[in-house]
Formats: sequence, structure tokens, C-alpha cells
Amino acid sequence: MALKFSVSALFFGGSTSTINKHFLMLKLGVCYLSTDFPHAHFLRVEVEEQPEISEAYSVSAVPFFVFFKVICTFFSLE
Repeated sequence: MALKFSVSALFFGGSTSTINKHFLMLKLGVCYLSTDFPHAHFLRVEVEEQPEISEAYSVSAVPFFVFFKVICTFFSLE
């Protein structure tokens, strides 16, 4: 039996009209994290284009992050 940890993150952002210097630095930080942690999943969600997802996580301002940690158990038979 082996345990496998999986980390995922949703990164909620706005349209290009709401982009500022701090937002661009956060976006760059997410790019670095995805390089440093290749087994993690980083997903960007545009709040204007995906209102259902934004509402499901009660996004009130951007940028907004949601992190998930999942533990899966795998069995192997020989």
C-alpha cells in the first residue's frame, strides 16, 4: 500500500482591465510554483468567464486562491 499526496490550486483572476503590477507579480509567482512543484496542479479561472465556479468558492475579490490537498491510497497486487 502506498500513499500519494496531490496538491491543487485554483487561481482566480480578472479580465485584462483589472490587471495591475501586483497581479502580474502573483501570476509570475504561480508560474514559478508550477515549475518548482511539477506534480502539483495550478489552474487559473477567469471570474468573468466562469461565474459559476467563482460563485461556488465565494470569490469576492481577485486575486483569490483556493488550495486542495488530496490523499489517495493505492494498492498493488503481485
